[in-house]
Amino acid sequence: MTLEKAGYQTAAAADAMQGPMMARNLKPDLIILDIMMPAGGGATVYRRLKQNTMTMAIPIIIHSSATLDAIRTVLPEADDVPMVQKPADLTRLLALVSEFAPPS
Repeated sequence: MTLEKAGYQTAAAADAMQGPMMARNLKPDLIILDIMMPAGGGATVYRRLKQNTMTMAIPIIIHSSATLDAIRTVLPEADDVPMVQKPADLTRLLALVSEFAPPS
């Protein structure tokens, strides 16, 4: 809702199975990914996105209630990916999003 109020179009995947499919179909400017997702988890989604030529270039921000250390443990290859722990300061999250994608 905060992103929409700031002028962004959003879509949400229900689980780790739906996420990569939606990314291929919608070709978003940015993906905000939670690590704790049903049906496979966010680490699986991250790897699928980065292995697919249609989605590998889409920037990702990890936004999760998992600790940053826990995220780095399950997803060490994403060390250079911006990570924001929930609950996040919405101003900070919006500033980070705006670095990757302008509002519509």
